[in-house]
Amino acid sequence: MSRIMISAGEVSGDLHGSYLMRELHEKRPKIEFIGLGGNRMQAQGMELFHHVSEMSIIGFFEVLKNLPFILRVFREMEQV
Repeated sequence: MSRIMISAGEVSGDLHGSYLMRELHEKRPKIEFIGLGGNRMQAQGMELFHHVSEMSIIGFFEVLKNLPFILRVFREMEQV
């Protein structure tokens, strides 16, 4: 079984990622998807580490303020 990690950081990425997942599932139904996404990717069967709504961080100071969370997400994804 293949496992693919996808990371979508906002709503349009979730939309395009869900289209990609649907097409890949048609070619290889046993593919497993994990990563960061939203409702559409989750509906296509993705195991979400975090929802895209948690990752909507814009601006230099917002990134600094949320740096511990961002680093934790990266560490979680590296563990897989």
